[in-house]
Amino acid sequence: MFLLTQKIFSSLFKIPDFSNRHYPAFFISIMIINCISAIYWWSLKSTLLLLVPLLTGHTKRFRLLSLFTFCGMILYCSIIHYNYKQLQEYLLGQTCSGTATINEVYYHELKDTYRVDAAFTPAETTDTMRIQLFLKERPSFEPNDQIHIEQISFKEPQSESYKKYLLKESIHATAFSQKLIYTLQAKNVSHAQLLKNKLHQLEERIYKKLSKNSQILFGSLFLGSKRYLESTDLKNHFNTWGINHFLARSGLHVSIIIFLILFISRLCQLTFFASTIMTSLSLIFYISFSYSSISFFRALASSFFMLWGLAFKVPVNLLHILLISLMLFILYNPFYVFFLDFQLTFLLTLALCVTTLINSEA
Repeated sequence: MFLLTQKIFSSLFKIPDFSNRHYPAFFISIMIINCISAIYWWSLKSTLLLLVPLLTGHTKRFRLLSLFTFCGMILYCSIIHYNYKQLQEYLLGQTCSGTATINEVYYHELKDTYRVDAAFTPAETTDTMRIQLFLKERPSFEPNDQIHIEQISFKEPQSESYKKYLLKESIHATAFSQKLIYTLQAKNVSHAQLLKNKLHQLEERIYKKLSKNSQILFGSLFLGSKRYLESTDLKNHFNTWGINHFLARSGLHVSIIIFLILFISRLCQLTFFASTIMTSLSLIFYISFSYSSISFFRALASSFFMLWGLAFKVPVNLLHILLISLMLFILYNPFYVFFLDFQLTFLLTLALCVTTLINSEA
């Protein structure tokens, strides 16, 4: 039945036979298409998506690959979601106490609340979960401190979109508290935290020398920070003109950094291997100084593959690198595919790569 269905679809849609072609891009694309289709099937349970492995497995060469990636990704999503729900059951709908290690403390001006990201271990289990706390009062603890929280209540969010966001970020539960009852157990300061504190101090010095609008543009464009953006009318003005995407920190910044360092290295007559090391260290420093985004990490991963491939004299292809980066993102967190920032950054970059390849072959 499976072979008959394949032949019917091949004859109806006139799917060409790629069995004699050895394109890595086509090979990786088959895997990515089946992975993304499996993720959406896992979420929507649509029978239409079951046709994808039939269409992509129209030749003997890709038949096993299509079925393996489709079924494997369904199993992978199910395991991740099962583990997530198992840990979540310890927290939702009950009041519990436990030990938390603080990851980040962030003040949201528009809502006048403090958001605390922490790794939380309830008293009744040894499992560690990631939680978010929203507080009205400024807590006295700092990132990397260890505290003991007393009697905090976690509730399940009502919005389905917010549930998907928490799943994507691997946040098991959130809690809103007027006053958090806790005791400080230990103040742990790591080398990474010391560097982060120094960088935040440098950020504050830069902000003090800029006007309000310049602070917003600098933080949003170069650091990926929404620290001041939500509390002003500037975002509304950008929305009115339809240019709100200009406020997002994109992968263009990675290209600018690479171009500047390679240009300076060429002026200093450094070897390409030495300039690649300098570029990599600069990008790592930039990561520690700024806030993460999918488009930024997409450009970062592609740039690292390209630079080190050229440094070790390995043949590289822009389309292959983009597809490998996409595959790594899906394997790291398959639930990224539900969000617009992930979809746009890879679709637009893929369109540019394909257009460039077509023009180069013309």
